[in-house]
Amino acid sequence: MSQANRLAADAPHQFGGAGLDRGKPLQFRLDGRPVKGFAGDTVLSALLANGIFAIGTHTGVPMRLDEAFAPLVALRSDPTHPLPLQRLPAIDGLDLVTFGTAPRPQGLLSRLLRRDDDRTGSLGLLVENLPSPPWINAQPQTGLDVDTLIVGGGLAGLAAAAAAKGRTLLVERRSWLGGDARFYGTTGDEEPPEASIARLSASPSAEILLHTEVFALSGTTARAHQVLLENGRPIGRIIEISARAVVLATGTFERLPVFAGNRLPGVTGAIAAFHRAERFGVWLGKRALFSTGSGFGYRLALLAREAGVAVQRVSDTRLGPNSRFIDFCKASGVPFTSGLVPRSASLAKDLSGLSVDFLVGIEGIAQDAGTTETDQLVVGGARQPELMLWLAAGGATRWAGDHLAATGTLPGIVLAGAAAGYRRAAACIASGRAAIGGSTAPIDDPMIEAIYETPDGKTPVAPPVDGAPAFLDRGAALLRRPADPASLLPGIAIGLGAVAAAVEIGAIPPALAGQVAAERALTGGMITDTGWKLSPPPPSQQLPGYLTGRFGAKPQTCVVTSADARFFERGCLIFARSEVTDPQQAVGSIIAAMPGGGIGGLALVEREASAGKTQLFVRDAGGAVPIERIRPV
Repeated sequence: MSQANRLAADAPHQFGGAGLDRGKPLQFRLDGRPVKGFAGDTVLSALLANGIFAIGTHTGVPMRLDEAFAPLVALRSDPTHPLPLQRLPAIDGLDLVTFGTAPRPQGLLSRLLRRDDDRTGSLGLLVENLPSPPWINAQPQTGLDVDTLIVGGGLAGLAAAAAAKGRTLLVERRSWLGGDARFYGTTGDEEPPEASIARLSASPSAEILLHTEVFALSGTTARAHQVLLENGRPIGRIIEISARAVVLATGTFERLPVFAGNRLPGVTGAIAAFHRAERFGVWLGKRALFSTGSGFGYRLALLAREAGVAVQRVSDTRLGPNSRFIDFCKASGVPFTSGLVPRSASLAKDLSGLSVDFLVGIEGIAQDAGTTETDQLVVGGARQPELMLWLAAGGATRWAGDHLAATGTLPGIVLAGAAAGYRRAAACIASGRAAIGGSTAPIDDPMIEAIYETPDGKTPVAPPVDGAPAFLDRGAALLRRPADPASLLPGIAIGLGAVAAAVEIGAIPPALAGQVAAERALTGGMITDTGWKLSPPPPSQQLPGYLTGRFGAKPQTCVVTSADARFFERGCLIFARSEVTDPQQAVGSIIAAMPGGGIGGLALVEREASAGKTQLFVRDAGGAVPIERIRPV
């Protein structure tokens, strides 16, 4: 791959890295490799700035290193305690190793392998061997009791924090506040996002935890993993947060367009590309192609061009779109085309960049539109509200045309901002305030008329390419687009983006999308009593609402194990026959990892099936796994 580079420190639009202090250079090591950076970098941003854009390979395919998928790391002096490199500040003198992977052997072969990894910009790991975050099922190390917990530090979360009374805690996984507001900019006469963020952040009443990710929610009790510095040394801690009310201002994420090679190094989401440049001054290569279905892709291309990037072309997936940003492109001389989608991306033969094939994406037409060589392909898809915690707490979703949307209510939990479906900045701020005040008054969220701004397009889905995998989302499930869409549902835990993509390729009926998301789009971390507050209700009452009646009127909670001593992830379905994949025929579901991290899992099973008189099978990423032992608890 072409070497990544820092944009000029004085690049316009703060694309030189608003979060960096370039007067404070630093250096650390990862698996023995020296990495240079600046104060304000994360370990991930420093790696990207040093030209490391690949984790390694997955079944022989190079896999991109990015904010949604990265290995865990640990201090060499304390290799048993993992840290997420996306949330880990870069510190001068750190000596890190990738967590849970075998150490690289020493000697001539090792040096040759390392030289090849350096040339290709790879960490050289086997993705199949990367462990999941162990804190998902670990016990908390500390606890907090608050009146209001706000998850997400975007405009809605900041507005909620400014309006809240009593002890308020705002938790944000990134190292900065404001969410994606800077990416979207302003509409009409709205206040600039920088001004809104500064004004809303000025409230002194809320305690703010950055570098902290909430990974589990049961009722109004949450668990979060925080990265913090203790005596100059990074550590991770698990916090259990007991709240009287929870505001989920978790925002949205950008869907991954489905085409061959969509997770190769050099293929970057538009929002990720913006934050890398704006926060850390990082951009891959000198040339860039843009593929977008919204005006915001044009806006990013213009900002990048003014910061010194050679924008080769903006390809719009829509036919004949209108946008003020398109008019700006015309005035600036940025080339653009419409009605095109990426068909495939592949690494150039000399590893110097990407070869990208486009095709005419108009419905009913699949005409080749040529190949372009580039350093980076910046792609954008539809916005998907981040509803994982909503689902974990028992909330429901429905298919809303191009994404999953929340439906219904939960006691003590309120959605706000983009997670609740609002799009304009003013509406997100108003919804954050309403989440605290309990207002049910309608919130004005007008859209620009289509004659002025064409509505955003759907996430592109290109035809399959033989021998070149296309992944359904950016997450750790690594779910490939199958040759036969009917074979997509093995019962494994998958992300919301993959569920949405599965609907669009015909693998999941739209009417079942909400049910599939509720059963599969979970990450574990079911909360039990740890002594930080009054005893919780009995386990049967902690189960998410979507499981009520799912496996009969009186299902049985069981411990299940397999002969090969594997771990079962929450969301895997249980069937009475190994060949069955239809979720409607499931007789049970894994509802939690084994307490204490043991093998197997906790399951909810139909009472008759739980008696152990017939063979049952758990479907996970490896296929149908026979249950060796099932024990009611």
